[in-house]
Amino acid sequence: MAKYKKRADGRKEGTIKIDGKRYHVYGYTDAEINRQKEALLAAAHDGSLYIDKVTTFEEWALRWQGIRPNLETKTVEMYEWAVNKLIPLLGARPIADIKPSDIQIALNAYDGHARTQQILLLTMSQIFTAAVNDELIIKNPCDKVPKVNYKAPEKRPLTDIEKKAVMTAELDLPERAYISILYYCGLRRGECLALSVHDIDRKKWMLNVKNALVFRKDGSSYIKNMPKTSAGFRSIPIPPPLKKILSVYLDTLTLSNPYLFTQQKTGRLHTKSSYTKMTARIRLALNAAAGGLNRVNPVTHRREIAINMIDGLTDHTFRHNYATRLHAAGVPVKSAQYLLGHESVETTLKIYTHLDRGSISHDMIDRVFDDTSDDTAAVKTS
Repeated sequence: MAKYKKRADGRKEGTIKIDGKRYHVYGYTDAEINRQKEALLAAAHDGSLYIDKVTTFEEWALRWQGIRPNLETKTVEMYEWAVNKLIPLLGARPIADIKPSDIQIALNAYDGHARTQQILLLTMSQIFTAAVNDELIIKNPCDKVPKVNYKAPEKRPLTDIEKKAVMTAELDLPERAYISILYYCGLRRGECLALSVHDIDRKKWMLNVKNALVFRKDGSSYIKNMPKTSAGFRSIPIPPPLKKILSVYLDTLTLSNPYLFTQQKTGRLHTKSSYTKMTARIRLALNAAAGGLNRVNPVTHRREIAINMIDGLTDHTFRHNYATRLHAAGVPVKSAQYLLGHESVETTLKIYTHLDRGSISHDMIDRVFDDTSDDTAAVKTS
């Protein structure tokens, strides 16, 4: 049985040559790739391998899934999810016959779910662009479809209650180190979970971001040797409160297992399941510290939140809180871009602009037009 090379997105890649042309196939297991190879050989035998103008949307969409460039695992899963929703709507239609009105009807099937519509339209646009590039169709029908009006929910920083809970919650040392790094350094989840003792410079007290932990579709994980983007490579100053925590925690780790955050029992890198359990424990502790109520579920016998004082609190809330603190301290936007690892300064500017809007008040405008502090002459009337 052939062994196939694993890609950065967690999938494996194989090739097969048919009639002098090499085809690339992708899958999460060797068996999945072998099945695709067999399907290609069968398609070549019955003449259906070669795409033409009667190719259905389903046939081309499935082919497109195999010829996409290297993508993040989350992006791959998003496209697969979208294609599975689109096939019942457009699957049997020849791709060359699909019009903008057909696209809109497909979107209307999810009326009231703007985010779903946005993802479906994006996926269809990618599928039809690939069809244009392969000269199956002349133009992309999605180009004539109005954009979906979707506004992502605004991210928020920590509330005052949550900030206090972060400082006082009863957490074990790894959990305390995890939320403290999120709080004081603003890392992304994957960046934090990939940290090792080698990433902490204890002489200069700098935290070096070089890797990211990525969860595969099956819940397993792997270390990707770069953050989300090349801009994610950065060195972040470690403030005094975090120094105290890391000084103690790093001394408990060994070079044989240098990762800061691992599974409790095995010491292996976190899977999606073990990460979910860790963050659930952290949320319970934070909720209790914030004055909320936790209880034991009588059916599952697991502790859960009954009265929630930290509603909507996620790992990314800590990151947005970090950005908010940078803004409040007057850190220039270019410096904030570097510290946050944003690829584009526009991303940082959006956060800063949003925060600036929140600081507008009557007092601010009153100070601008305080006539007692200037030489403006009053208008005289006769």
